[in-house]
Amino acid sequence: MDFDHSVEIELKFKLSNKEIDHLVSSSFFQERFVFSFKKTNTTTYYDTSSFDLRKNKIAIRIRESEGYKEQTIKIPIGKIDTIQKCHEISSPIESSEPDLSAIKKETLPVEIDLNQYNGSLKPIFITSIERTQWVYSENGQTLFLCIDKGKIRTTGNAELSIDVSELEIELASGEESFLISFSKDLVLNYGLTSFNKTKADRGYSLIGVA
Repeated sequence: MDFDHSVEIELKFKLSNKEIDHLVSSSFFQERFVFSFKKTNTTTYYDTSSFDLRKNKIAIRIRESEGYKEQTIKIPIGKIDTIQKCHEISSPIESSEPDLSAIKKETLPVEIDLNQYNGSLKPIFITSIERTQWVYSENGQTLFLCIDKGKIRTTGNAELSIDVSELEIELASGEESFLISFSKDLVLNYGLTSFNKTKADRGYSLIGVA
């Protein structure tokens, strides 16, 4: 199994549908961003019965979109304040269950052997998201701007769910200061407020796990 190890750096903003429409139709947005894609994905998050992954601040998910499945291990870097940073270790997968057998302890940025959980993970919650992405580039630096709309629901009770309506700005290439500077422009022009809860955070909150 081939793994792609990257560091994700992004900012989140919680927006209503009206705020999203106002932003996307604005000249500020239209003059800067180039449409990339729009697609729906379904992502299942896994953990043990005693939530060992959550206790170790690790999220493991399988995302499916347009017939392609990808397993991702997410490990946060430092304390989450406004900017979210995390290690992402991703690989294509055919199964609907996580496969941790090929992940070596020494390749992880934390002191934990994930192989001990192989075969003992179960689905905890699911996100169903329609994602629309645009791209903005300036002086060799690039941002991905994504609008996510959908739901997070538990696997045990489909009616236990929360809505998702948010804007993510991810640093695709360049310096972190580029992301910060651009985001400040958005805040100034549209009064946006940053939002530091990941989808995993909100999924666990649904089932009463901190």
